[in-house]
Amino acid sequence: MQEERHWLKITIPNPDQHKVTAYLGCNNYGRRSDLANGVTYTCSFCSKDSCISTPRVNLTFEATDNTGKLLLTAFAEQCEKLFKLTSSQILENKINGEWEEFAELPKDLKSKNTFIQVGPATSLSRIRLLKWMIKTISFD
Repeated sequence: MQEERHWLKITIPNPDQHKVTAYLGCNNYGRRSDLANGVTYTCSFCSKDSCISTPRVNLTFEATDNTGKLLLTAFAEQCEKLFKLTSSQILENKINGEWEEFAELPKDLKSKNTFIQVGPATSLSRIRLLKWMIKTISFD
């Protein structure tokens, strides 16, 4: 079951820039950090002494297809594909409030088909709870 994958052909009818979360955090654990980008430190959550403060981003959105709706969260690489920006650029835009690119994004995501591959999250093996996560995103 852990290797099971499904492709969904979706649209994202209401992408909302306010649902973008962007911050600097541990490159291993993802926990927020107050350090500048690129600083090496010991993370108190994952206990590794060579963590790097790195831009972390995610977007929670409602995906729709002809069968219904599904609430999904895109992380890092998937956000970069959706926004066509790097995580650093997304973080910078979020901090500065400059979302010119986001103005065009809703039009594209509402009208163009997006293909997402979903698979079971690691919670299935850890706590025996089936949660689906985005594995890959591609466009028409």
